[in-house]
Amino acid sequence: MPDHVTKVTLVCDSDSPWFFCAWESPQGGRLCSVQSPGQRGTVTNSGACGGAGDRLRLRGKNTQCELTIEGAEIADHGQWTCALTDNNMDTEKHHRELEIMLPGEIPVSQPGQGCVHFSSVH
Repeated sequence: MPDHVTKVTLVCDSDSPWFFCAWESPQGGRLCSVQSPGQRGTVTNSGACGGAGDRLRLRGKNTQCELTIEGAEIADHGQWTCALTDNNMDTEKHHRELEIMLPGEIPVSQPGQGCVHFSSVH
């Protein structure tokens, strides 16, 4: 098992087919995509929502929109919001909590005995 996860996928589902999907990061960055009726399942990133960075990718199916984060980092920690809008302009919002933790060491010293290091055990 790797020491850390480098890729994370968040999934957002809807009861009806969507044509517009938008994800918002905990820091307010946005990534969105439009899905055309004749090409359900073919989703590409769109710059219409602003710059979200090269690490974020959207993928989708008829009623599902997935956000993949390459190289997840501490700044990605927190609540992500997904909004799916269908052809009737009805919008569903969903929240996904992403927890990012990094392994670390905590030195503990005792008088006259030096330092003892604790680290994660695999």
